[in-house]
Amino acid sequence: MINEAETDELDSEHYAIALGVLVKLMQNECILLDRLQLTASPQDSQVLLFNIFKNGSSDILTEGTTLTRLMHRAQGRAEFHMVMSLLVVLKKFFQISDDLVSVLQGVDNVLIDFNQLVLRLLSQSKITLETYVQFLQQVTEKSSSNSNIVPEDGTIHELTTNALMYLENLLEFADIIGTTLSFTEAGPQATTNTLKYLTTIGQNHAFLENKFGNYLFNAIFALMTNLERKSEVYSEEIRRMIFQMNNIQYILKSIYKYV
Repeated sequence: MINEAETDELDSEHYAIALGVLVKLMQNECILLDRLQLTASPQDSQVLLFNIFKNGSSDILTEGTTLTRLMHRAQGRAEFHMVMSLLVVLKKFFQISDDLVSVLQGVDNVLIDFNQLVLRLLSQSKITLETYVQFLQQVTEKSSSNSNIVPEDGTIHELTTNALMYLENLLEFADIIGTTLSFTEAGPQATTNTLKYLTTIGQNHAFLENKFGNYLFNAIFALMTNLERKSEVYSEEIRRMIFQMNNIQYILKSIYKYV
């Protein structure tokens, strides 16, 4: 179990595995209960399943909430790369959403708990992704930190390499990020029945890719705006031009790798 007092690491890989195992166990419980016919009525079966699923999912739900809190802390430290951990978990929820909705049919209280968890994960991921774009545009030079001063020879700025590496790591989560950035537009359908929404929106790849593409554009535009402002640190116009040219060329080469 994730202990906030001991770590600020988001152990999403193990959490995602545990999610998959939990769904399998829930499915097996349903099959076993049906075979043994331990209850006198369908209503009694639902009550029994509720008790089993509530206890079985308690730790998973708690740890999921902890992940969002840890991400909030990491964001406060400008450790935006940690959002990858939430995206890994959301990717798993995409994969199991149909099975999870099915196995929790009639066990409404537990289904509501999972819907609320996924909604929190989406909300925190959305905030972090959007805050990163603002960070790219606003991060300023700090004379006390050598890593933030523009290179004397006008070469590629560290912010540029870090930003492109960050954006490159997001590529495998295009559909998840598209959903994360757009789920609030769907209204109650997404905010109330979040798991069911994942099963439907995941089929609209063109829409999600467009949302993700817009995000990449906004991030790169914010980066270039910042670089233009940073170039003003140079006293010589030729050096300002060289700095901008080198960074723009690096950005374009990085983009062309995936076109």
